[in-house]
Formats: sequence, structure tokens, C-alpha cells
Amino acid sequence: MPSKRYPTEKQIRTAPIQRIDAFIKVTGSTKSSVGKEAVGDPAFVGRLFGGNFTVTTYGRVMKFLDDNWPRRSAKARRS
Repeated sequence: MPSKRYPTEKQIRTAPIQRIDAFIKVTGSTKSSVGKEAVGDPAFVGRLFGGNFTVTTYGRVMKFLDDNWPRRSAKARRS
């Protein structure tokens, strides 16, 4: 069986943090508002650093970011 390359624990942990940081920069949101909207917990994002989360929670956060990422306006696309 061929060897498959899977993400490391560090990569899995940093993915939501990086996306949340980018989301905050784009939208002007706060960490607490992202945590509250994504998983119902304003303190969640602060606990991501060094804390544990489930695969289900990871999916909820990533889905929230995907569903709420601002779309580029037609004017911005033409520029």
C-alpha cells in the first residue's frame, strides 16, 4: 500500500487560527465574535492556542468561515 501524507497535528491546529486571523483582518470582526458565531463560545478562539478541539468543532469553525467569508464585489473584480 502506498504511503499517504496526512497533515500533522500542528498543521491541523494552526489552520483554523490562520483562517480566523485572516477573516478578522478582512471583516473587522473580533475573536470573541467569531467564536460566538462559529461555535457559540466567545472564548473559543482564545483557547485554540494550546487547547484541544474536536473534529466536529474544527468542521464547524471552518464551515462558518467558508459561509461568512466576504465575497469580492463586482467593482473590485474589475479592478
